[in-house]
Amino acid sequence: MVRTNKLVQHYNEVHSQMDAIKRKKKVLVSAQQTSETNNTNHWWKTPIHQCNPRELDELYSRISELAHLFHIAWCKKIANASSMPTSTYFGNDHHRREF
Repeated sequence: MVRTNKLVQHYNEVHSQMDAIKRKKKVLVSAQQTSETNNTNHWWKTPIHQCNPRELDELYSRISELAHLFHIAWCKKIANASSMPTSTYFGNDHHRREF
């Protein structure tokens, strides 16, 4: 009877472990499917020749917005660089004077 109880207990433990593994696998498969679905729906991954006119307009709009953001960042960088104090050196580097 003791041996039977131990076998039943061992069976239950193994069965619980297998259930846990199945649940983990189900979660991983679901996450992978979600990831694959998300990756195929990115607007920048669709070839242009497969886009309809509405999608092309959206693509143009997003690229224009991105170019505008790059332009703003570039202008800010230039403005910051031009507002830095300039140094004028007289003689060697040991005797600096800023104007």
